[in-house]
Amino acid sequence: MNKNINNGGPAFPGQAHAGMTLRDWFAGHALAGLIASGSTAHLSTKIVAQMAIDQADEMIAARKAS
Repeated sequence: MNKNINNGGPAFPGQAHAGMTLRDWFAGHALAGLIASGSTAHLSTKIVAQMAIDQADEMIAARKAS
C-alpha cells in the first residue's frame, strides 16, 4: 500500500477534531453515486469501493492541478 497518498487534509477544517479526510468525503459521495446509478449491481462490493476511492483520488488530483 502506498503510504504517500494525498488525503486532501481534513474535510471540515476548524472543528475540534480532524475527523474524516477530504478523500473520505469524496469517496463517500462517489460511492453513493455509484450505488444509486445501479450500474455497479453486478460488481463485488470490494470493486465498487475501490472505484469510489479511485474517483476520490482523481478529484484530489484535479484540485491540485487547477
